[in-house]
Amino acid sequence: MWQMRKIRLWEKAGWIIIRSRETARKLGLYMEEERDMRYEKFQTTGQERIRLACALEGFFLTNECEEEKKTAYGQYLKRRIRPAMEALIREENVGKMELLESFGWFGAEELENFICTARRERKLESLVWLMRLKDQKYGYKEKKFDL
Repeated sequence: MWQMRKIRLWEKAGWIIIRSRETARKLGLYMEEERDMRYEKFQTTGQERIRLACALEGFFLTNECEEEKKTAYGQYLKRRIRPAMEALIREENVGKMELLESFGWFGAEELENFICTARRERKLESLVWLMRLKDQKYGYKEKKFDL
């Protein structure tokens, strides 16, 4: 459990002291024990919603030295790409969506579903990015309507 304690971070200016978990989160700093707790929760929980949240957070924060954890998170996200992308659409986190897309874990049909989700949720930034992605990868087919 996180308690108010000092965490040291080396920056260009020197050592700084962070006194709260919220500040550490804002700066993107996580302690080893928090990473381990997240991974343990990911491994043991039976609730898919919690497992997905742990996998998304852990996958994007994992350092190169934690290759085993990143692989486990990645394998899970690959199997659960639809809920993972839908969560990122709701957050409007285009950077993370780009990273997941770069792995090639979804195709044209899934992309159409993600566009529908972004439209339904009214997430404009996500919708624009997804539609541009569709245009780049698959293009739009011209439909003719005869009267």
